[in-house]
Amino acid sequence: MWSPGQVLEKVVGFDVALMVQGTALWAQQGFAVPPQGAVILPAWWPWGIARLAVKVRRPPPFRLNLFLQYKRPEYLRGAQAGEWSKWKRSYYRFWIENHQQRALDACTKALGADGLVAYASPAFHSRVDLFRHVEARTLQANTHFAPASRLTGHGRYTYVDAVTPGKAHSKVVEVEPLRFLSGGDRDAPPRAPPGGGDGDVPPRAPPGGGDGDAPPRAPPGGGDDGQPIKLLAAARRAADAAITSSPQIVGSGALLRTTVQRAIESLRAGPVPVPEAYEQPVQDFIFAATFSWMSGIGWAVI
Repeated sequence: MWSPGQVLEKVVGFDVALMVQGTALWAQQGFAVPPQGAVILPAWWPWGIARLAVKVRRPPPFRLNLFLQYKRPEYLRGAQAGEWSKWKRSYYRFWIENHQQRALDACTKALGADGLVAYASPAFHSRVDLFRHVEARTLQANTHFAPASRLTGHGRYTYVDAVTPGKAHSKVVEVEPLRFLSGGDRDAPPRAPPGGGDGDVPPRAPPGGGDGDAPPRAPPGGGDDGQPIKLLAAARRAADAAITSSPQIVGSGALLRTTVQRAIESLRAGPVPVPEAYEQPVQDFIFAATFSWMSGIGWAVI
């Protein structure tokens, strides 16, 4: 995650840029694999970012694939609201600033297919709801993410919740939100703060349908030679050597290693532990896969 700060934000248009690597999340948006992102370059914005970056804050040397501009919306209800005839119900609205939209358009053009640029605006309006969503970790699922490229040429944007398509005005255009960020299926309402139950999710049963007391199977290998395990170890060594000699291949070697470590720690904290015999091959796979996502380099077995 990287934030340009308030001064530079006025030029680049976004509040925060991230490297999001959740394969399932990107798949819902139509990506076969997580987009590799790009290193931010001053040339993306030809109007003074180089001078500002030197004085304020230089862009980071690592890849980022999701750029967000936060918006605090108005909450409107009643027939006197300007866009009431379009919704016939209470709704939210934020205004599109011309200079900000131009900057986001420049970012979108430079990023191309390597990521997404979007507005992020809450689908709630009270401070109490904010605190509840933060505590329940449902803030993302109750935020409306509108792709910036669809708002070009419009002055304002309205929406009713996180997943229903919004409307860009004044000439009304329906805009499909980035639903992979805001909770998935439109027919299923986004998760709400806890209130009707404790919200606990029962742990998954261990693989095999048993009670978890069975000893782990031997690691995969198709025999005693353990060939797939050897290939995973070799892939990790190759990726590690590539990063050591040329860190720019992934934008930042330190970021890759931090991402890998967090993924491993998350896996260890999961409800179903990885059997000890599988732990090293799994770690090797995580390292090689993360390298592939961040570098755009695939693997082939010959």
